[in-house]
Order: sequence, then structure tokens, then C-alpha cells
Amino acid sequence: MEDIREVALVYYANSSDETKEIANNFFKSMDADGNGKISMNEFEEFVKKKWRRFKPELFAELDKNGDGFLDFEEVIVFYYMAKMRNTFCDGCCGQHLKNLYFTCVQCFQKKSSNQTYDLCFTCYQTKQFTHEHKVFLDNYAMLNFMWSDLKKKKAEPDDHKAITTIGEGIGVVGDIVQLAFNAQQCRIL
Repeated sequence: MEDIREVALVYYANSSDETKEIANNFFKSMDADGNGKISMNEFEEFVKKKWRRFKPELFAELDKNGDGFLDFEEVIVFYYMAKMRNTFCDGCCGQHLKNLYFTCVQCFQKKSSNQTYDLCFTCYQTKQFTHEHKVFLDNYAMLNFMWSDLKKKKAEPDDHKAITTIGEGIGVVGDIVQLAFNAQQCRIL
């Protein structure tokens, strides 16, 4: 959580005045009684209204100083998580994914859907999920794959041998990731 806290506060510090105003309004919308701090009840009510998922542990994690309330900086961390890291495990645990997680490559690449299928390390490792696809990449490998794929497409726009489509499998020749969907294998090189 400390990494997320640091990132959120750095983003806020480097944000435009307009973005800071939006974050300030976000805080005010949570502060039902207007006392400048967010109680557990205010937080729970706000979260259930917006997302319907509420885990009390999240409040405790956000409450860095342990005073039982969220101050503005602690809410900024939640704002960042809600806007940029609003991903939950689709396996058996349903936990908020704060660190390394795995994403179904086929669901990620579907152009018709904004829904991905994401798993925490534990659910993926112990196979505590039911999903129609078998190929998953961790979030960092996925970014590397996307960057490599984009780079290849720009460098060789007419070369269809280097990158095959999702239906046939994806192979980034000589690069980071080689996936074979038909064989239901995933090999990180």
C-alpha cells in the first residue's frame, strides 16, 4: 500500500489546478457531515453507493495514521485507486488488486468489451478460478507485450508473419512474450 500511497501523492502534487479541484470535490462529496475528515460510516456509504463493493479492510489500509478517520491525503490515495487502479480479483477472493496481478490476454484484447478478467497472485497460482480462457499475463508483462507489439507494427506494418492475430495465437518473434493459445501455453522468454 505504501507504493500506491507514494504514487498517488506524487500524481496529485504534479496535477493541474483543475485536477486538484476535482480531487477536492471528491473529498467533499465523501464528507457528509462537513467536518473535514471521513469516518468509516461516511466512507462505507460513499463506496457502496458508487461501486457496491465494500471491504472494511480498505478503510484501515487507507487510514495511515490510524486515527479512525481519513484525512485529505488519505482520500487522495483512495481517489487514485478508484480512478486508476479500480481492479478486483475475479477469482474466489474478490480482493482489490494493489500489486502484481494477472489478466486474461484474450479478454484484454477484445475490442467490443471494456471488461477484463483479472486474478490476484494467489488465485492464479492455486487455480482458484473458473474462466473460459487459459492464457494470462501479469500486468507488467502485459505492458511489455503491448509495447513490443506496437513497436513491431510501426516498424513492419506489412509484415504479418511477425505478429499473428488473437485467433491463431500471438507470437512476438525474438522478443519478450510468446503465447500459444491453441496449445494453451504461456511462456515468458
